[in-house]
Amino acid sequence: MEREEIERLLEEAGRQARGEKKQQSNNPAQREKLRGVLNGAFLALAAAGLVAYFALPDERRWIGIAIVGAGMVVKTAELVVRFMF
Repeated sequence: MEREEIERLLEEAGRQARGEKKQQSNNPAQREKLRGVLNGAFLALAAAGLVAYFALPDERRWIGIAIVGAGMVVKTAELVVRFMF
């Protein structure tokens, strides 16, 4: 086989593999909607945690930190959706 023929076969195989991957993926609109909901939940939790941290007395500030931590878990889930699916 000549070099050009090998390169052409490799390009064709790569194109086919990318096409199969696109066919296997979920509905992109549905995925973007899920990401939007997760981002909204993260923003709401971050804002609520910030308010709770500064509004509550010193011995109860851990509640605000816990709320922000829950928001970070939600944000991590959004990252997984963005990069894995």
